[in-house]
Amino acid sequence: MVFLGKGYETSLPPNDSALHAGFALGTTNQGHKPNLPMASVEVDGVKRGGFNDHPFTFFYINGKVMRLLGSSAWSARVLPAAFGVGTVLLTGWIGTLLHSHLLGFFAAILTLLTPGIIRGGASFHLDIQMMFFILLSFVFWIRNRPIASGVSAGLGMWIKTPVALLIVPVALLESLFQRLLRPKLPKLVALGLAAGIVGASIWILTGLLGGWDIVKDYWVRQLFGTAVGGRGSARPPDLFLFFKYITKDRDFIPWIILVIPSVFFIVKNKDWKRRSILLPLLSIFVLVAAISPMRFKYAYYFLPTFPFLHLINAHLFERWFKRWDDGPYIVFASISLLVMAFLLCSPVSLSPEGFPALKRFNAIIQHYGACNDQVVFVPGYQPYGGMLDYSIEITFYTGRDTIEASCENINTVSQGDRVGWIMISGDHYKTCISNDTRKRFPTQFQWGNQYLLSNRIPETNVFDLTPLERELQGVIDCQSRHLPQDRYRRYQ
Repeated sequence: MVFLGKGYETSLPPNDSALHAGFALGTTNQGHKPNLPMASVEVDGVKRGGFNDHPFTFFYINGKVMRLLGSSAWSARVLPAAFGVGTVLLTGWIGTLLHSHLLGFFAAILTLLTPGIIRGGASFHLDIQMMFFILLSFVFWIRNRPIASGVSAGLGMWIKTPVALLIVPVALLESLFQRLLRPKLPKLVALGLAAGIVGASIWILTGLLGGWDIVKDYWVRQLFGTAVGGRGSARPPDLFLFFKYITKDRDFIPWIILVIPSVFFIVKNKDWKRRSILLPLLSIFVLVAAISPMRFKYAYYFLPTFPFLHLINAHLFERWFKRWDDGPYIVFASISLLVMAFLLCSPVSLSPEGFPALKRFNAIIQHYGACNDQVVFVPGYQPYGGMLDYSIEITFYTGRDTIEASCENINTVSQGDRVGWIMISGDHYKTCISNDTRKRFPTQFQWGNQYLLSNRIPETNVFDLTPLERELQGVIDCQSRHLPQDRYRRYQ
């Protein structure tokens, strides 16, 4: 209910969800063999190929799911939402294995109500999927199954980054703290070998399918470049960045209220030696210590800390209610259902929409346009995100080439034979569009401050955008026989 309950109301956020969905379709457009290096749809008439920031695994699998269910914003979210559910359940399972059912229940509820977790499960990102395998590796380690734990951690590397191998350093540190390194050494070796072999196999497979230059590029440019070189928006190493986020970032702030009393009781009762406290503490420590020195990082890089943070915070609730018998289960089962019902019925969207106008405009372009149409847009006021994001989402949903124009040349650029559509903000519409261009693009649609101009629809054929407001966003792939070519007949 939380992850998919309102997924039909919104288009995919432009960057990275719409971008990832485009690559998912591009990776699966050659039948069963992955198309490597991953390629997406065209932006500004230039093929966006060579995307190699992450392993191809989840892009390929989710691309198959999208083609099976009909490519749309909703189908792109189905598998991430399932992993979101699994992440919540695994957090509860770890709490149960470490301490009690009640602790696991509270940890799962806190994880479910974390905004970053909700957004991750309602979009096409890779963090939630990687977190799933991280938590699964902890479950197997707690259950004394080191090989299964290592395999789970290695599979996490198939999704995103070596952060998925978190269980390996945490298990080593736990053995040192418990002074059990010697008796646990065989299990630690089995854990490390299984994680390393399975994790490395995705890049062996990638090299065999797409060439070894892809493997070299990932490890040199993406991984090493992110951690050390500071590609993109480089930042200096900041060992206290995590603590800055938890005091300023809106995803972290609510949990400070719980962290303070939780830490107080841990120190007061000297509980840090208990495994239900030690294991989450070590996990948070390793994650913060590994991510903070990186030169390129965002707040969501720390998202895997949340389940472990909630395993600690759950002790606070468990301490208050452990004297009850069946009362907590009845009360909090009811509370959880009420919370889910509120989230489902509330006017607040669970999966934030990037560009509301595009949800209405894209369906019109797909239905009335041709595959070789070009969409011209003018950078300017966009209510959510930059213009590149805008272009990415237009391209993903319509399958059309996009051309960036300026206020000075829009009237010239729009004279191209393939140009059938102009997307422009209201301010630029009033000042940049000449009377001649308005005559050549006589059909106009408006949503908020955004305008869609067309020369593909007869002037008399104007329809209301209201019926499109709650429709699913479909994606058309003009180059692929795997997708239906006429998905929007119903909009007439």
